[in-house]
Amino acid sequence: GGYVRSQFYLNHRKLYTLSEGGHEALMVAGKAKLRGFRRGMSEAMIDHEIKVNGVGLVLTQLLGMQVATERQLLEWNTKETRQTKGQESFPDLWIVDQKAPKAIEVELTQKSELRYKEIFYRYSNMVAYDGIVLYLTGWPNGPELLCKLADKWDKPFIYVASLQEFRDRRGRCQFVGYRSNGYYFPGQRESISLAPSEAPKPIAPSPAPASPPAQKALETVASVQ
Repeated sequence: GGYVRSQFYLNHRKLYTLSEGGHEALMVAGKAKLRGFRRGMSEAMIDHEIKVNGVGLVLTQLLGMQVATERQLLEWNTKETRQTKGQESFPDLWIVDQKAPKAIEVELTQKSELRYKEIFYRYSNMVAYDGIVLYLTGWPNGPELLCKLADKWDKPFIYVASLQEFRDRRGRCQFVGYRSNGYYFPGQRESISLAPSEAPKPIAPSPAPASPPAQKALETVASVQ
């Protein structure tokens, strides 16, 4: 069989994924990122998986970062860790960085405030001293909401950006957060970015309008051609 396969889901375009034969070929070549092979995925998760993969491609192919996926993190951890923490303990993506590791969470829909409180407190025990958690939200006012919650619970390692802006700026957008001023005082708003913004491309000057004789000559050449 081929190295890729097509899958059909209602209300979605045809989806192409790695086939079992393709995974075996990568294993033989020593290029497979995972030992296990995923035969399918829930239809409810397709949009999220596509968005997460898109973010991963921007980080690796455009920004040159080393990135691990949730499934890779699960495989790298020991069997005991997987049993105690569960799959939800791992972020969608992880930027491998010895000095300042970064977790990436792609949020297409809004969760309850209680659920975010649980997640933020869990990350308090997961991220290193210089580690941060970057949220990419897919609903209106997502960055503003999560920033306010992070400030409310004094979680200065949380930074948020719009998924649309991340895509439009090819990963060079600003992630907004709050730097803590102490538990009883509002935090100061600050922003970080994964890469410097691209310099704007110079706009070529418009050609000067041709003089009447030159314009007539151009029209004559055009009519001959």
